[in-house]
Amino acid sequence: MSIKLHGVSAGYSGFMLRDISLTITKGSFTALIGPNGCGKSTLLNTIARVLPTRAGTIHIGGRNIATARTKEIARTVTVLPQNPVVPPAISVEQLVHYGRAPHQNLLGMRSQADHDAVENALHTTSLTDLRRRPLAELSGGQRQRAFIAMCLAQDTPYLLFDEPTSFLDIRYQYETLDLLADLQSTGRTCVVVLHDIAQAARYADNLVVMRDGAIQAQGRPADVVTPEMLSQIYDLQAKVFSDPVSCTPALSPVSAGRLSNLNEHIQTSQSLENPDAREVAVRFH
Repeated sequence: MSIKLHGVSAGYSGFMLRDISLTITKGSFTALIGPNGCGKSTLLNTIARVLPTRAGTIHIGGRNIATARTKEIARTVTVLPQNPVVPPAISVEQLVHYGRAPHQNLLGMRSQADHDAVENALHTTSLTDLRRRPLAELSGGQRQRAFIAMCLAQDTPYLLFDEPTSFLDIRYQYETLDLLADLQSTGRTCVVVLHDIAQAARYADNLVVMRDGAIQAQGRPADVVTPEMLSQIYDLQAKVFSDPVSCTPALSPVSAGRLSNLNEHIQTSQSLENPDAREVAVRFH
């Protein structure tokens, strides 16, 4: 079953999503991309029912979320916001157990299913050996894996992540995205807000491009990531090429001031047959 939005408007004072219609196929990896303030996080929070719709409908797994009970939504959709905050003194295992809350009764009694789900989440995210470590002692990448483990323990078919790679070193960015791709391979549907276009194109089956609260383009990365899109959506002049490792679209800007200055220096040096042209190129690299 898919996620379907039809004619959705939502938002808050000063910003609104406008007439959003979108279908996210079950088992897919969809990345929401676009410039800052375009509505990516607002759309994600609307799908998760964190923000109410003002018009239109959203169906997840065939169910209208506007009429579903809160616990039913929590057993269907997991959402990980930007920069989640929890008491730093708690351990990894305690955090992961929070993900089981939608499956527990009012007394919060833990069942064997809860323990099994937590063990599976810790194993999947390679955190079993760190289960008793306080969150405050973890690296940024380990802490993000702990939050993803909490989402896994919630055991829902739909996973929504808002900028899960923000503030992570490049190695941990790719480790996090590899983990999300692994989750998709198990049949889960992943919807992820990303800023890095090349990373989005590398991992996602489907890209949704937003600007000014509306969807401007969507489809396969090879069809969506084009010089025309980058110019229209990001006001960026860039060359698009195939990544030599992933064979997915990557880009190289051609209009940045620093690059323009470099080209001018090289062209001037070459025109004068200046033997220091190579030194100029290295200095500006």
